[in-house]
Amino acid sequence: MEKLLALTKEIHVGDPTQKENWMGPVANKGAFEDYKKFVADLRQDGEIVFGGEVLAGNGYFAAPTIVDNLPHGHYLWKQEMFLPIVTVHAFTDLDDAMAKANDVEIWPDGRFLQRR
Repeated sequence: MEKLLALTKEIHVGDPTQKENWMGPVANKGAFEDYKKFVADLRQDGEIVFGGEVLAGNGYFAAPTIVDNLPHGHYLWKQEMFLPIVTVHAFTDLDDAMAKANDVEIWPDGRFLQRR
């Protein structure tokens, strides 16, 4: 967690045409609104360790966000967000980590089920 937090703090968010910025805005207004909703849900049910805020600028800028202590049954463990949000969870060994990482719901045709 210490290394993840340290590296995340080094991420510069802004105009991606400027070389000092490593991360640009989220894709569109819908993604920006999703970011705000997801952060509110995560703040209620987990602990925002870093980020969790929209950033000033002319665009849909969102801080890279790290979440801890989110119950593994929370819906955002099961949904690909495509946003600068990462949730972390303790595990006992590689098998436990892989079981948690693969614990998602999918449609019969193999697509991931998206819950909103």
